[in-house]
Amino acid sequence: MDGGAIDGSWYLAVLGFARETPWLQGVMAIYTNVGLVLLALLAVMTWWRMRSREGARMAAALWVTLAVAAALALLFATRRTGLVALGLALLVAFSRMYLGAHYPHDVLAGAVLGALVACLGLSLRRPMTALVDHLRDGALRPLVGSGGRTLAAAR
Repeated sequence: MDGGAIDGSWYLAVLGFARETPWLQGVMAIYTNVGLVLLALLAVMTWWRMRSREGARMAAALWVTLAVAAALALLFATRRTGLVALGLALLVAFSRMYLGAHYPHDVLAGAVLGALVACLGLSLRRPMTALVDHLRDGALRPLVGSGGRTLAAAR
């Protein structure tokens, strides 16, 4: 049984909707590429509003955590981009101290937490991949995927 047995009819319904709305295809093609940018802008706008409220110190420390975690994940994916991202993350951390929003130990704690999150995620990559591969061979196959095959490829 492949994944199509679970949600194949829903998938086909969405594809049918796509065929019936060709005018929407361009919008969806653009949105699928800028959706994450919009979410990032929303996060920045939320941070900007929170910065003057009580508790903004914590929100800003979370930005250091996020910046370091993302930079280390990018460093794992591609060295050049990761080094640039790491430089940007360090600049974010420095800016928090420069603006008087954090003591150095606050920033360091955020950076360490970000590094731990990135390392935990990266260390779990292989065992989780092996687990999913193992489950694909058993009774849970419909829940964990079909080994990269899609309903469209099966047709």
